[in-house]
Amino acid sequence: MRNKLTGKCLLAYVAGIMDGEGSVTISKAHSKKTRIGYQFVMYVTVRNTNEWLIHWLYFNFGGNVGMSNDNGHKRFGSKPIWYWQATSRVAMKFLKSILPYLQMKREQAEVAIQFQERKAHRGTTGNKRLRSNDEWAWQEAQHILIQSRNKGKVEE
Repeated sequence: MRNKLTGKCLLAYVAGIMDGEGSVTISKAHSKKTRIGYQFVMYVTVRNTNEWLIHWLYFNFGGNVGMSNDNGHKRFGSKPIWYWQATSRVAMKFLKSILPYLQMKREQAEVAIQFQERKAHRGTTGNKRLRSNDEWAWQEAQHILIQSRNKGKVEE
């Protein structure tokens, strides 16, 4: 008989997957909805050669699934690389659920959650997002901060 992961055990297991195989980023994305032609978007991605694992993440947490044969680093041999990706609110909900169990990606998750929470509280007018220069500067700073943490270059 197989044991099923539930509750805290499940979230701790997923946090381990995220710590080992995942990434948390804030990226610039081209957008015609903004006055400067781009916006910042928060992404959570897990890459793995195990298709079942990637689809399991999708069915449990939402987001999107894809596959790539491009393994430029030859890290995974000749197997296709599957990925699960969540953005914005879905990614924030996912990170909040596993945050207590994250170890390696905890700082990135905290920055990303703060970024998405602040972004979610801005007002809108139609499709145009109202942002001050200060807001753009703050988002750019969060983008740079998470990049540096992903590279291990932030000293406390």
